[in-house]
Parts: sequence; C-alpha cells; structure tokens
Amino acid sequence: MAEVPLWVAVVSSLGGYAVAAATEYLRGRQALVREREARREARQAAREDARESFERETLIAFQDTVAKLMRTVARAQHENEMEFRRSGTWGRRALPDDIGGEQQLVLVHDFQRLRVRVIDDNLRQLAEQWWAAGASSSVGALREEDDEAARSRANADWERCAMLYRKLVEEIGTRLRALVATWDQQRGRSS
Repeated sequence: MAEVPLWVAVVSSLGGYAVAAATEYLRGRQALVREREARREARQAAREDARESFERETLIAFQDTVAKLMRTVARAQHENEMEFRRSGTWGRRALPDDIGGEQQLVLVHDFQRLRVRVIDDNLRQLAEQWWAAGASSSVGALREEDDEAARSRANADWERCAMLYRKLVEEIGTRLRALVATWDQQRGRSS
C-alpha cells in the first residue's frame, strides 16, 4: 500500500477540522436566528395578549358603567314624568341626589374615561350618541319651551336613548365575544 505524504494527511485533517468548524458555526448561527425569532414572536404574542386583556377589561367595565348610567337616566325620565303628571311641569324640580347628585357625576366621569379607552371607533361614536340622547332626555324645559313641548322633546330623546342603548349593549357584547373567540383560536393553535 502506498504511503500518504504527511502534508496530505495534515491538509486533510485541517480541512476536515475547518469544514466541521464552519458547519458548527452555521448551525449555531441558525439556532441564534431561530431563538431570536422565537423571542420576537413571544414578545409579539405577549403584546397582543396585553392589548386584548386591556380591551376586554375596559369593555366589561364600560358595559357595567353604561348599564348603571342607563338606570339613572331612566329614573330621571320617570321622575320627570311623575312630576309632569302631578304638576304639569317638566324637569323644573331638582332630581334626587342618587339620580342627579355626586353618584351621577362619578358615573358620567367613569363613562367618559372608559369610552375614550375603547379601541373600536364605531363603538366610541355609538356610546357618545347614546349618552347625548340620554343626557338630553333629562333636560328640563328650556327658557322658550313650554312644559308640554319639553316633555315631547325629552320623550323623543328617551326613545332614541333606549334604542341606542340596546344597540350599544349588543355591540359591546359582540366585541367581547369576538375577543374571546380570537383568544380561543390563538390558544387552540399554540396547544
């Protein structure tokens, strides 16, 4: 058998070592790229989870606040109607404190604070329309307005408020269901 020259053996060994080192470097580089991509995807998923959690919590609190505020608007409408039937005047008497006092101001503040946090533009606009109709339905007779005209205006505003309330609550529920469906779908894919 022919002897292999020493330099061929050395070059072959060094070449094999170089190829192995290059292969190991490329594997390490690919692993780093995969790890970096996995961390980026995990951060993105965490941001999406935080956003959805914020939106879900905001919508639940908003829905509760809207319901409480609707009850006070309905009570104010009822109080004004009862006063009109007793005295023929509309909205000239001060409302009880639990309807028109500090509690009402807190509810309005909570409503506005939560409304501006809602991500969906259409939902925010619908909420603003609902509140405008509700607030208008509680306004007493204006200077030039007689009590019967004030009552008619307030009742029309109340009807609009009630219609918008149903629509608003349904839209909030639709958005919450969509968030839950998205969350379930994402969890189903990652399992």
